[in-house]
Parts: sequence; structure tokens; C-alpha cells
Amino acid sequence: MKMRTSQFARHFSNRRRAGFTIVELLVVIAIIAVLVAITVPAVGMARNRMRMAQNQNNLRQISQAIQNYTANKQNLPPGVRFYNPTQKTIDFTSSWAFELLPYLDSQNLYDQLNVMLPANQQGANGAMSTPVEVFSNPLFSRVAGYVQGPFASGGVGTCIDYAANGGVVYSGNPKTDPLNLNIDPRNGPVFEVNSKLAGPFTWSNSAGLRERRYTTNDLRDGQSTTIAVGDRWTPDAILSPNAMPATKQLFDGAAFAGENITSHTRYANFVSESSPQAVLPLSRNDVSTPANYKFGVGAGSIMYFAFMDGSARPLNTDIEPIVFKSLLTINGGETIPAGLVDP
Repeated sequence: MKMRTSQFARHFSNRRRAGFTIVELLVVIAIIAVLVAITVPAVGMARNRMRMAQNQNNLRQISQAIQNYTANKQNLPPGVRFYNPTQKTIDFTSSWAFELLPYLDSQNLYDQLNVMLPANQQGANGAMSTPVEVFSNPLFSRVAGYVQGPFASGGVGTCIDYAANGGVVYSGNPKTDPLNLNIDPRNGPVFEVNSKLAGPFTWSNSAGLRERRYTTNDLRDGQSTTIAVGDRWTPDAILSPNAMPATKQLFDGAAFAGENITSHTRYANFVSESSPQAVLPLSRNDVSTPANYKFGVGAGSIMYFAFMDGSARPLNTDIEPIVFKSLLTINGGETIPAGLVDP
């Protein structure tokens, strides 16, 4: 009987020694906390790098589509195309993004366009209302599934997260715009292109809405130093279903349609030659007056652009405004600092 009691005692004692003390548990918890503190930011950084890489890849595909379009059509894509030759009104227009669809493996969607109908009447699942993944920027905090914005003429259509480069304007000075309105004695009001301020995407050269298209010969500053398309600045609040319709249309409207100019094309607004606040976002929710003219994602120190040579490259957000301007114009004649935009 005594032997059984002794064996039981030893067994119980061994079971107690096999457990953890409170101190040991606290040490383990502390080690786990340290590992989590190290790992979580690293995972977040890795995810952000993946988003940045995907964003750059999207822009590279867009840039190469521009090159393929240009080789096929012998001119650059128009910023806005009047798709019905007998209806020269803005509601019968498509944007550069829509015109690139055949070169982005989306020919079937492009072919759904009914040229007899305005853009906002193409149908809920039609050519103007079907999202295309390459135009979705993973760096934006868009609410999942919220990929439609208003037409200027009513209804909703597909949003995109990138904007074409229309050139440079100077706030408050209409004489320093890419397109200047002049009065022709015979033809009436006529828009004349100012190539010193124009980007590669334009949409008309007269009040009669005749299309104006550039060729590669117009890119006097060089294809590798001319921005084609970039991250279109859109405040976080606009990427929400709760956004006010008027503001939504300004920043994030139906961008396969040509009528929502500021939703698919940006004209960098320079208040002065040295004002960075006029050309880059101030914060993630910058909705200041010239904000709908800006490129960028509003977070971090990098913004991405597709260039006219088929490449996609990052630029630092602390870039000098005058240097940024030189990359936006097709014939500004500026000298680009060495190494700034190396492929």
C-alpha cells in the first residue's frame, strides 16, 4: 500500500514539473509580442510593395497599349473621340481609356459601343459601364465594388483610377492654356494648340469640335521624357459611396465617356512656376480648388507614370514643380536633369 502511495506521489510530482511557471508564460508571451511587432509591419510593407508593383505594371500595360494604338493608327490616341460623325456633341464621345480597350485585350467590350446612342445610354452592362481591371489602381482605398461614377448628362458608368496628361495650365490666366480660344473671321471661335504647354492628349481644335490628334513627330521633347498617363489624384472621401454626386463627377465620374474631362484627363494647374501645392496632393483628402487637376496617390513619397516610350516609372513627390512641368509638355524645350527619368 505504501509503495502505491509513493508511486502516485512521484507521478503527481512529475506532472507538476512538466507544466509552465507564470514567469515562463510571461517570457513566452513577451517573445510572441516582439515577433508580432516585427512581423506585422513587415507584412504591411510587403503588401504595399506588391500594390506598388501592380500599379506600375498597370501603367506599363497602358503605355504599351498607347504605343500599339499609335503604330496601328499612325497618330496618338485622342483625349476625347467623337464616335458618331453626325453628332458633334459631348455626350457622343469616348475617352482615351475607352479607345485603348482593343489594345488591352478588351476588343469585345469596345465592340459593344452603339454609336447611335449617347454614352450614358449604352446600358447598365454595356461598353461604358463595365469595369476593366487594368484601370484599377491598387494603391487607392476604393470601396470594394464601388467602381461607377456619374455621367455629366445623367446616369452612371465605369470609373478609372488613371488620368491622361493634357498638359499645363496657369490658374487665372486663360492665355496660358494648352488650348487657347481665338476668333477666326471666317470660321468663328477656334481653339489653337499651344504646344509649349500641351500634353500628348487633346480633344478638339475648334468650337466646331473637330478632333485634333498628335503624332509622334509632335513629341519634340522626346517620348522617354513625356508623361502619358499617371495616378489620377482622387481623395479618399470621393472613393466612397457617400461622396456628393457633384464632387464625385469632378474627381471620379464615368471616365470611359469623353464628357467627364477631369475624371480621365488632368491638366496640371500651376498657380506659379514654383508652387508645388498646385500640382501635387496636399494630403489623402486634398479637395482644394486645383485638386482635380493633380496627379498622385497622396500617400508616401512616390507617384507612378506611364511615359510615351512604352515604359512606366516612378517619380518622387518632392520633384521640383518646374521639372515636373517639363515632363508634362510635348514641346516645352526644357532640359531634363540627368537620371531623373531613367528607365
